[in-house]
Amino acid sequence: MMWLKIKVLLWKSLQIRKRYWLRTIIEIIVPCLLFFLINYVKSSFTSESDSKPIVVNQTIKSPTSEESLYQSFRDIHSFGHFIYTPYNSETKQIMNIVQKHLDISNDNIEIAINEEEMLRKFKRRFNESSYTSLIMAGFGIVFEETIKSQALKYKIRSLNELWLTDRLFPPYEVPGPMDYGDEYLNYGFLALQLTIDKAFVLMSSNNKNGPNVSDYNLEIQSYPYASFLKDSTFQQVFNFFLPIFTVLSFLLMCSHTIKRVVEEKDTGVKELMKIMGLKPWMIWAGWILHNVFIYAISITVITYITCFSSSNGEPQLLNHTNPLLFWIFLMIYMVAGVFFCFAISSLFNRPLIALIIGSTLWCLTYTLPQSFIKSTTSIQIQTLFTLLPNFAVTRAFIAISSLETQGVGLQFSTLFTTGKGGNSFSVGFILMMFIIDSFLYGLFAWYIDSIMPGKYGVAKPFNFFCKWPKSKTENNVMVPITKSNSKLFEEPPNNCEIGISVQNLHKRYGNFYAVNGVNLDLYKGQITALLGHNGAGKTTTMSIITGLFSPTYGTINFNGNDLFSNIDDFRQNLGLCPQHNLLFSYLTTLDHLIFFGMLKGLPLKTAKSEGLHLLKLLNILKKKNELVSKLSGGMKRKLSLAIALVGDPKILILDEPTSGMDPESRREMWDLLLSFRGTRTILITTHFMEEADVLGDRIAIMDHGKVKCYGSSLFLKKAY
Repeated sequence: MMWLKIKVLLWKSLQIRKRYWLRTIIEIIVPCLLFFLINYVKSSFTSESDSKPIVVNQTIKSPTSEESLYQSFRDIHSFGHFIYTPYNSETKQIMNIVQKHLDISNDNIEIAINEEEMLRKFKRRFNESSYTSLIMAGFGIVFEETIKSQALKYKIRSLNELWLTDRLFPPYEVPGPMDYGDEYLNYGFLALQLTIDKAFVLMSSNNKNGPNVSDYNLEIQSYPYASFLKDSTFQQVFNFFLPIFTVLSFLLMCSHTIKRVVEEKDTGVKELMKIMGLKPWMIWAGWILHNVFIYAISITVITYITCFSSSNGEPQLLNHTNPLLFWIFLMIYMVAGVFFCFAISSLFNRPLIALIIGSTLWCLTYTLPQSFIKSTTSIQIQTLFTLLPNFAVTRAFIAISSLETQGVGLQFSTLFTTGKGGNSFSVGFILMMFIIDSFLYGLFAWYIDSIMPGKYGVAKPFNFFCKWPKSKTENNVMVPITKSNSKLFEEPPNNCEIGISVQNLHKRYGNFYAVNGVNLDLYKGQITALLGHNGAGKTTTMSIITGLFSPTYGTINFNGNDLFSNIDDFRQNLGLCPQHNLLFSYLTTLDHLIFFGMLKGLPLKTAKSEGLHLLKLLNILKKKNELVSKLSGGMKRKLSLAIALVGDPKILILDEPTSGMDPESRREMWDLLLSFRGTRTILITTHFMEEADVLGDRIAIMDHGKVKCYGSSLFLKKAY
């Protein structure tokens, strides 16, 4: 039964896709085109000679001599400014040696009282300077207050940001030797450090003649780099863009899911589906499968474009990665994205606002973390951000890129191998985070949807999950049965069989009782009219009977059994016409009847034929292929009544079924309802005395949550 209902939801999704076929094609094609584009550009920029990876022999860089360091310093900082602190005999002696050896003029060297003053002087001098000026700005040197004879501690401060001290590794691993760190050689930092060190050594050894380069010479040389496989020059660039294209590929999924989910809540049709027997998790599952079936096509094409070589043998973006594993990775990411959309949709009741904010958040959850998450950011903070699927996918692609660079790619054997270059996460860890994300976002959506169900739902208290459900005993005996005035309540005929029995029903909101001790028997084969003004408690009573609300106290029996213990059986026999027109904006009139007919257990063909019969019966057959947005208010009301009648239910609960109809249509509906007398248990609510008089075998008049009188029309006329 559960699977059959999910199949009905998938049928509904299919109707959406068929009706909006152009959007469906765009959603499938756009992700494929994005990845095809990046692959095409890569192929275009790859020359014939460079189309295949080549082996580069061992790389050994030439050493840099000490004199080259000094010369680079003089070339860059000939007009640089140097400030040191504190000032004492030792620091003066060291800086005199440094000044002499590096050819720093007296005008360009200055003393500060402390480090704070040194920084203020630099900022005043170079506050409005260009980037180039900052490179040549000079340095600040901060010595310890007391210089020991055997150890020297000092800091070299700089205004420019060449040094990349916030990174332990380059952001993306590229095969071959890198130039990171050459700034220390070329822009004077190492020359200044080396000169200060030599000055201290010479000062400590009482040599006052300044540093003698011939005493000992230093050479600086990078470590050799082993032979490596060099791919296209653009390969790493494309790997950088892969996560961006992935996030953009699923933007349409995000917008479509959020819009449709919020739309169902806004129109109230979500609550109607619940009343018709669908569990909330089934509705969520329907949307998940809806996206899985559509985006499985796109992800399969993306995997082919990304992982398989072209017909001419040219390598693709991910040459070494297992295609199946990459496909699974994208599918799980997509599911986590759907749950993210569920969480966003639960916060809104207006589809357009939800669409705009949701799409914006989808993009921001990718861009914002990239701006301040560095390789030096703690692993705890980075792990916290992987709760955002779009950030987590970037970490996964860094690991995949690293594995590709190593020539092994993403395989089942490397699933939990972390990428190099400071990336702390493996693809396996990210997949687990996607699953955790899905659970947390699903839990969030369930909770918010429970306490903020929209204008048609019933909001639970914010701490509802902390409360124990009331037992049947508590519901039945906590309040004594209210005794009614027997003069205003007519005894039923002896041959009447009770279909639904309402006993001592109470519904309390705070200190206010919307339903206050209702006792009401609905008889099989009769129409019971519930008459009362707005706010009398009619709709609340009907909502409790249909299982939408739970009573505070009291019981309802259906065919001699407790209704709430057999709610699924009851709903299979229930036809409901709610007070408002709770309809899908994207289904036709006939689609509505087919959908709700199949929810009642009818086969597709039977539901369609019965739907056509009801449309003809209600005189709206000509509108069978019209969307509900094109129907008048009276026609929408007829459609709501047809939904209640589909599946031949034995119980009809109709809340003001003829409201909004013209007099002629109202009388047609009266004739139709009278034709069902004798075969069904029918409860209608109305605030028209004429309607209650015409339709009701028995009439119950409600006021302030209580049934004031109950009997046939003739009995009530005599009583009043």
